[in-house]
Amino acid sequence: MRRQPRQARGQERIDAILEAAVSLFTEIGYDATTTNAIAQRAGARIGSLYHYFPNKEAILEALKGRMLEAMRQAYAQALTPEELTSLPAPLLIDRVINSMIALDQSNAGFMQIFHESSASTPLQLSSADVHRQIVDYLQSLLEQRLTRSQSELLSVAASMMVNTTKAAMAQMRVEPARRQQILIELKKMLSLYLQWLDDQDKPA
Repeated sequence: MRRQPRQARGQERIDAILEAAVSLFTEIGYDATTTNAIAQRAGARIGSLYHYFPNKEAILEALKGRMLEAMRQAYAQALTPEELTSLPAPLLIDRVINSMIALDQSNAGFMQIFHESSASTPLQLSSADVHRQIVDYLQSLLEQRLTRSQSELLSVAASMMVNTTKAAMAQMRVEPARRQQILIELKKMLSLYLQWLDDQDKPA
């Protein structure tokens, strides 16, 4: 962003621009969307858009930052630092996955643009960065819980858990009738895996 808003009115304008970008990226794709179209959808002048964003790529970066912050807040609301280290694996996984599902449902378009398999190159790069940062963040959480485990193991574990969750959530969108059963099985898989990690982390 070129500048941060100083007043509520400016923040409202930015929010409208980002929401318009999400809807257009979802409807017609990133490549076909122009800054003029975003401004028009947001009910803003093109000069107002450029006041905050120099180009479409900057808007995508702002969306990425907003998505990552929303996920961090969701994790923080789901678990306190004490619960992260003390809750049994099934309860911890239940809390986290429920939080992620709620976030996904309340930001459907927001999530879709970062998980579209046929995404354009800028979206692919942005999505890959989102994925990497989520894995890194989950690894940092695992390291707080599993203090005796090696970072290399927890890096792989975090990647496996994120990939499994991402695949399951994509399947839920494709097969909504089986959504609840997929969710149950996802929680089982992750709970058993986290329990295994807990067991490996115990003193010999």
